[in-house]
Amino acid sequence: MFKNASNPLVLTATLLIGAATVAAAPLRATLELGDAHTFELAQKTSVSVFGQSTDVESRFLYEIDTVDVAEDGATVNATFTAVRMKMSQGERSEEFDSEAAPEDIDENNPMVGALKPLVGARMSLRVSSSGNIESINDAVIRSNAILSQLMNAESQRRSLTRLFRVEGAPDEIEVGDSWSIATVQDIDQLIGVRFTHTYTVESFEDGLYTIAMSGDANVLIRDENMPEDLRPELTLHEFDGEVIWNAEAGILDRYAIVTDFTLAGMNPQLGQQVEARLRQDQTLSRITD
Repeated sequence: MFKNASNPLVLTATLLIGAATVAAAPLRATLELGDAHTFELAQKTSVSVFGQSTDVESRFLYEIDTVDVAEDGATVNATFTAVRMKMSQGERSEEFDSEAAPEDIDENNPMVGALKPLVGARMSLRVSSSGNIESINDAVIRSNAILSQLMNAESQRRSLTRLFRVEGAPDEIEVGDSWSIATVQDIDQLIGVRFTHTYTVESFEDGLYTIAMSGDANVLIRDENMPEDLRPELTLHEFDGEVIWNAEAGILDRYAIVTDFTLAGMNPQLGQQVEARLRQDQTLSRITD
């Protein structure tokens, strides 16, 4: 197990009370031609492997514009307007801030070359009437080797989908309703982690739904013959979050999650126990000012 444990980027990529009854109102976006919103995605990620930590802090600011609406969905453009990222490993650190003064940007910094093209880059999203993203045209990201690793297609789709729908929500809801969604993240071909996230509607006040998120996880072993002493286990898993959905605006207001888990097991190539811990704080917010 953990054949990719020495690569923090790969591991990171592997691993957003009111009345008793609420009127029927699906938790999905109401998109109209000309709609424009600004969102901020702020994230802190810490990965620790072999006692060494890699910390990544990032902030992405982007504008969402609805440019076409049809009966079966809409076309939405997402344009990055600002990017900030800092990566630290031990005493080493690299940083890029698109809003910094030009004289403060080191053009020889490899992070500048990777992230600078993202500023002004536009993605075209096809959003179905149910709030699912059916397609993403993000050629700028896919053409950049570093960006495509940090912002893989599936993570992009899942993150952007949160703007347009609350995952798994039924068409009619009441305060107190709960539902669960299960996803699987692959560690390698033999091992995966199954995450189960539960959403609970806590309140509906002033046109805002407040939805609490909790979670559970377990390790999936795809090789039934794997020896017991080689089977990894989760020694820590904490998941907590909250969604604020704006029913009047018909779009997300805030999605915040904190994930903290540790996966431990034997690495047969090294002949020793390996422990990998990932903690991630992520907030996706609509900017209204």
